[in-house]
Amino acid sequence: MASEYFDSIRPKLDKTTVINEIKMQLSVPNNKKKSFILVEGQNDISVLDTLFDNENTILYESYGGKREIVKMVTEVFLDEKQVFGIVDKDFDLNEEQLQLFNYDFCNLEMMIVGNNDAFNALIFKLTNIKMDYLEFRKKVLFDLIVLTAVRKANYMYDWGINFSKLPITCFLKFNNVDRRDVYESIKRNHEFDKEKEEICNNIIESLKNEELLNFTNGHDFCEALSISLKSCFSENKSIKSLGKRNMFNLLSCVFGPHYFKQTELYAKLKKYQVENELSLIMY
Repeated sequence: MASEYFDSIRPKLDKTTVINEIKMQLSVPNNKKKSFILVEGQNDISVLDTLFDNENTILYESYGGKREIVKMVTEVFLDEKQVFGIVDKDFDLNEEQLQLFNYDFCNLEMMIVGNNDAFNALIFKLTNIKMDYLEFRKKVLFDLIVLTAVRKANYMYDWGINFSKLPITCFLKFNNVDRRDVYESIKRNHEFDKEKEEICNNIIESLKNEELLNFTNGHDFCEALSISLKSCFSENKSIKSLGKRNMFNLLSCVFGPHYFKQTELYAKLKKYQVENELSLIMY
């Protein structure tokens, strides 16, 4: 974890300053066991900061997303084993590169959501009701399947769809997906012909339940989950005020070291730590 000094200057950093800061840290003889981890944003830092050894880990935002992290670890810090990145998997199911680690499933939020015990704890905390939590998760994933398919096709074929102009309510009609409504919403701002509709339809038909955790966007899931909870528990005052940001904060609070130890990311980082004589995870 960064010291108070680094915390205070972090908002003023840019990618050049981050590179120079890491180079300076690497030059300090007493830092040989320290890890310098590049992540995509402040949400990653807020969660990971609680999971790693406070004295021997410094987390840095890349100020350029996943692409900048890949560039830094494969060009600027190639073979500097103390420097590595943790990135969203997104729709890239290729094997990880050296000094790059993916979250389990699509991204950080979905790694937490995909942990059965953590998701159960979250929903019980919110509802205080015993229910089939995993079936509820499956419902939300399938509520989002059209949006997930459009996002995947947009990534594969570089359609240039600006999803910020498409509020999630365009994709969730009373929590039941209607493909025609979705496609009509897209057409208001983008070229979206029958061929593209067919591509998305084929992706929808091919997606299986277990694959949805890999492909569903975590921000989408948080927002859809809050909408579903409000619909199912409309009398619950604490749920009424839930939003996407609140949901992420709740996810991050639930996800402690106990659940992190159950992830593939944890196992890969522990192995990397041993192989490179680092002090990254102390449990």
